Amino acid sequence: MLRSLSSGVAGMKAHQTRLDVIGNNISNVNTYGFKSSRTTFSSVYYQTTTAAKASTAINGGGVNSNQIGYGSQVMGIDVLMSRSGFTSTGQSTDLAIAGEGFFQVMDGSGNIYYTRNGAFKFDSNGYLVDSNGNYVLGVNGSTLGIDATNIPIKVNLESIDPATGSYTDKINGKTFSITATNKMEDANITFTFSEGKAANFQDPEDKIVATVTNGQIAITVNPDATFADMTEFNSAMNEAITLAYGGEHPAGIFTVDMPDAFRDALTGAAIPLTGKEICSTDYSVQYGTVDTTDVMKMYGITVNTVGSEFAGAKTDGTQNTAKFEVTKTTDAATNKNTYTITYTLNDDKTYTRTFDESITSSTVKLSRNGATDTDDYIVVNIPTFEDFEKKFASATPDTTAKNIEAKNSKLSDALGLSTSSYQLSGGTVGGLQTISDLTNIAIASDGAITATHPTLGTVEIGTICLATFANPAGLDQASSTYFTVSANSGEAIITYAGENGSGTLQSSALEMSNVDLSTEMADMITTERGFQAASRMITVSDEILQELINLKR
Repeated sequence: MLRSLSSGVAGMKAHQTRLDVIGNNISNVNTYGFKSSRTTFSSVYYQTTTAAKASTAINGGGVNSNQIGYGSQVMGIDVLMSRSGFTSTGQSTDLAIAGEGFFQVMDGSGNIYYTRNGAFKFDSNGYLVDSNGNYVLGVNGSTLGIDATNIPIKVNLESIDPATGSYTDKINGKTFSITATNKMEDANITFTFSEGKAANFQDPEDKIVATVTNGQIAITVNPDATFADMTEFNSAMNEAITLAYGGEHPAGIFTVDMPDAFRDALTGAAIPLTGKEICSTDYSVQYGTVDTTDVMKMYGITVNTVGSEFAGAKTDGTQNTAKFEVTKTTDAATNKNTYTITYTLNDDKTYTRTFDESITSSTVKLSRNGATDTDDYIVVNIPTFEDFEKKFASATPDTTAKNIEAKNSKLSDALGLSTSSYQLSGGTVGGLQTISDLTNIAIASDGAITATHPTLGTVEIGTICLATFANPAGLDQASSTYFTVSANSGEAIITYAGENGSGTLQSSALEMSNVDLSTEMADMITTERGFQAASRMITVSDEILQELINLKR
């Protein structure tokens, strides 16, 4: 038989293998972290037909040996570990290695693989995993004093004790707070206050009833009930809440703290108020009511509001007194008029304001003793300056002190009890925290993973470690762009990114395939031609054998 047949068959096999490698490269041109391969050929063994002879004095010059080869074979399929470019993804947990090294991942059976594909994410259990659900390896928590290792990275947050819930606000100058004495397991307790109808209370002696629905506490106040002070209000409220919870509610005692709500602004004495006064909204002037006497009306002036430090009702049985005056001053040089409004309360508190034709507002603030940085003031409505001048000219001033009634503010005015709900902040669900509690997850160039927790602040989740090899090209390839250790790769050297010759990490990016499509297409053409030539050799050899057979004829 002809040796050319064997050479043709060997050439076809070798080129077929090379086409397989090229096809795999081209199909993975867009696979993240993929490393292309190349095929190298070598000649097969040779048959020596004439041995070489050395030159001698007798035989003359030397003669080369005559050898006939038997085709080609695949000498090796090499993995090209050259680095490729990065593509930006905008995903903070996507990583690319800028330099040497491999990510370490582990499957559920404990098998460790190595990859350049850094498409990672956190699963529902807090583990950092790749696209196949395999665990990304490194160090958990802080790396201080810890060598690089290959432990699955997992969110492990310290247990957080529940906190005492509270709500504090300042409305219309009055500060109030709602506080739970016990630490709260439920962070969503919300209070709603409103005035109920007396007929809705089963017992006329009931001052407050409460209902609880999914942590929402609705407080309804009996309009006919009288509360001596905040202590009695809180006692009745907590008794109702305890009853609504079936005997014991989780946050202990709730306290509504408003020390000035039931206090006379002048004397500080307690002022009993009914439920209607606490929760109704049938008032027009906040923090007290001042008279609008005929004298004020003569000038077209009415009271708008008063400040939070304005006087409350007296406790000695007498009424507050006030007098109202308007004085006019004319500038002799310009003949322009200036008016000063003076309001005197109980002969010891004076509120004044001077204005002229330049005024543009329809309201004027009369501050105590002329000060502008106090909460003790009165705001009045005035007509236009022209109308004010006409009314002043026709009015008969009356500076007699008038009796007025100034009441303390209602609790509903400060708390907005008839309209608002208040959620106690600070209550945090206790126990182990999870990935859902974290925001702003970031991975640094050294692999350190940090995030923000609403209670713990900045949290160190862990650090991704890399593996390097003495001969990375000697790694065995597996599916999913994984590599495994081989006898010629050397053992994995585990290190932190940027150390011991390893590269640093680039967040929000992935390494692209290193397949050079133009090179692969050119190699495919030459390989195809080589395959055709080898097959033609078989055809020619067949024709020669056919001629030999025909000699018998």
